[in-house]
Amino acid sequence: MYMHKPEERNSISDLRRALFLRGLRVGILARDLFPDGIDVSSDVKPGSPEHIEATKQAMEAGSTVLYEAAFLSNDCISIADILVKNENGWDVYEVKSSVNINDNHHLDLSFQYMVMTDAGIKINDLYFIHVNEHYVRKEKLNLNNLFRKKNYTRQCKKSRSRIRKQTEELKLFLAEESEPQKEFGMYCLSPSPCDFYDHCWKHLPHPSVIDLSGVQMHKKVNWIQQGIHVTHDIPGNEITPSMEIPVSSLKDGEVVFDQLKLSAFLDRLSYPLYFIDFETFQSPVPIFLGTKPNQFIPVQYSVHRVEKENAIPIHSDFLAQTKSDPIPEFINSLLDTLEESGSI
Repeated sequence: MYMHKPEERNSISDLRRALFLRGLRVGILARDLFPDGIDVSSDVKPGSPEHIEATKQAMEAGSTVLYEAAFLSNDCISIADILVKNENGWDVYEVKSSVNINDNHHLDLSFQYMVMTDAGIKINDLYFIHVNEHYVRKEKLNLNNLFRKKNYTRQCKKSRSRIRKQTEELKLFLAEESEPQKEFGMYCLSPSPCDFYDHCWKHLPHPSVIDLSGVQMHKKVNWIQQGIHVTHDIPGNEITPSMEIPVSSLKDGEVVFDQLKLSAFLDRLSYPLYFIDFETFQSPVPIFLGTKPNQFIPVQYSVHRVEKENAIPIHSDFLAQTKSDPIPEFINSLLDTLEESGSI
């Protein structure tokens, strides 16, 4: 689809762009573990013949540390985050902004190993560099403690034949002019949503069973695979008690709520009432003293306070204005806004 129908690709959300940028910044920071290297991707299109030639020239010139080294073999291109020369060949380092290594990461590094060895590069060891979730930021950022290195050489060598087989199968797919007819499945959504999700699912009516809230996604995908697209077609024996309200609401297009349970909840509340909304951000590289990777850092809140029944809400808010740690100021401001009595 990327090759034959790129126009059908979903637009990239702001959140996904932010995640891409986050990974890019972590990758650049990890280069400081191997300083004085050469970025062979500068001023060239990634994966282009110029990129591959720049890599070749840097290696022939005796460079011992390369960033974004590109290789081509058997119509396959791989780009290594960090490549380091040693006595026995080259070590490959793949940088991830996550705190764990998953199967897809492993496949990525195994593919790089196959391409580079097929290109005649002697690979010694292959490593993942990822974020240490237990790291606590001190005054000065310590990269050796922030990052963890895991040797995946054995796993990559073991996976080589499987990766080669899968690569050849993918080449056959790419040679096809028509779309592969693939049944819907959880692979459309996991480990991350497919970029062509909207294209492949556009035949579904709106609303469909996919729009049901409170129902696990694998259950909804299973219905789609059975040809069950709308709530009217869901077999009665598959609708559990917890599904009854969302199914009824979507089927009739009406808001459904349990009056008795709602009343019981409201009866437990006492004035003043506080309606709070707050925003946080995360960073794989902790910014503030004493914080950890991906810790939620609160930066904004909005509170509407209702003193008594039918009273006009009183609004208070907070937004961090400085580059210093916002947590103490956030907490103190929120405590000043809230009283000891009332319900949140």
